[in-house]
Amino acid sequence: AAPSARLALALAEAGASGVAIADLAVRLGVTPAAASELARTETAWRRLQGRLYDDAAVAAAVDRLLALVDAAHLAAPLEAGVSTQAVRAQLAAHPELTDALVRDAVASGTLEVEGGTIRRRGWRPRLTTAEQAALDGIAAALAAAGREPPSTAELADAHGPVAATLLRLLERDRRAVQVDTDRYYDTAALRELMGLLRTHMVPDRAYGPSELREVLGLSRKFLIPVLEYADRAQVTDRRPEGRVIRGT
Repeated sequence: AAPSARLALALAEAGASGVAIADLAVRLGVTPAAASELARTETAWRRLQGRLYDDAAVAAAVDRLLALVDAAHLAAPLEAGVSTQAVRAQLAAHPELTDALVRDAVASGTLEVEGGTIRRRGWRPRLTTAEQAALDGIAAALAAAGREPPSTAELADAHGPVAATLLRLLERDRRAVQVDTDRYYDTAALRELMGLLRTHMVPDRAYGPSELREVLGLSRKFLIPVLEYADRAQVTDRRPEGRVIRGT
């Protein structure tokens, strides 16, 4: 068979994994120059980052990508979409092809990506009446609790097992912020706490936990997670001698 026919067969067999252009000479039994020319001139396949892919395999991978996203929306209608890691794991395609297909779908307006999550463009979580009531109740509970909010488990006891999902939804809407593994804060309440640190901490002076406890008015149960959040948010800098306010 001609080299082009052998290449077509190799690409069809490789599917969405593709074939490295550097391997073509050996696989096709031609010179490197001939392999390079073949890869450059033929139009029945896609070239990407040093690999070739069969056009039909690429089209099938696009269909699988959209099906994965649609299945995620159907299975978890309260979630924002499917993680990019899950797509890479399930698509059965070379990682570079997967990333390229996602970019193409975003550019065409079919999909959108935000925070490591892929979804259909315009997709928004769909809440039932009961779920909306629970969401509003959780938001109200966080706002009312202020500086010492209930844990995720406590909110689940009050509003059902959907509480953890609804908390993530509140965070995506910037109405809540996860401070600890099992605790979210109302955004305004957390902003107030960070404001207290900025207002009361003297620049270039290190503060211990007991001093910051007085500044924030928190029990130790709540203090340490809030201080660790302040470090992550770059409000404070934790040093061996204590915490120092940043940005001054």
